[in-house]
Parts: sequence; C-alpha cells; structure tokens
Amino acid sequence: MDSDPVDRYFSVEQARAALPDIVEQAERLIDLRWRLADAQFDLQHAEAPDSSVPEAKALEARVHDIVEGFTQQGLQVKGVAPLLLDFPAQVEGREGLLCWLEREPDLAYWHPVELGFMGRRPIPD
Repeated sequence: MDSDPVDRYFSVEQARAALPDIVEQAERLIDLRWRLADAQFDLQHAEAPDSSVPEAKALEARVHDIVEGFTQQGLQVKGVAPLLLDFPAQVEGREGLLCWLEREPDLAYWHPVELGFMGRRPIPD
C-alpha cells in the first residue's frame, strides 16, 4: 500500500518499544474493519436503514485515520486485511523491513526490501 521513500529507520529495540501502541491501534482497526464489513453487507443486501450509508462512511474514515497514523509514525502499511506493517530498518548490514502481521505476539521477523513478505526470516539476535 505504501512505497514512499524511507524517512526513518527503526532499530529492533525502537520497533519493539512501539509495538504495544501499534497493537492497540491494530485492535481498533480490526474491530472497525469487522463493523465496516457488516455495514457494507447490509448496504449491498438492502437490509440497511438510510442511516447505514453515513455510518459506513464514518467507519471508512476511522480506518483511514488509523492507517494514516501508522504511516505518520514511519511505518509502511502493506495490507489492511490482514493488517501487515513494515518498519524500515537496517538488518545484517542491508536495507530491510521489520515485519509485523496482525495478531503476532511480538515483532519477530524481517525481510530484505526486494523479497517482500515471502522472504520473511527471524530477526537475528
């Protein structure tokens, strides 16, 4: 979703220290995502009252605000469903991304920029 130039690199320690707040925001986003999916289903199946359109728009705006908050922190949002966040970093002397997927208990993986998610490997000690 985001491929802007890197303004900031995170150390593993900085990224892990930021994770509790990110997880809190992620939980909000996941809840909003479910509520938005329900509202959109109701709209598509004409089961929604007239108030559902503004409600869906408000939910979309709140999801957007959370995603924007992640990018303002220097994170790259690679997916929203599931939520996939990358922290730009230098790992093993090369440019990489510390990678967190929603519901993972810790920040435990990274991948070289050019390999993407499929190139995930454990963060070295």
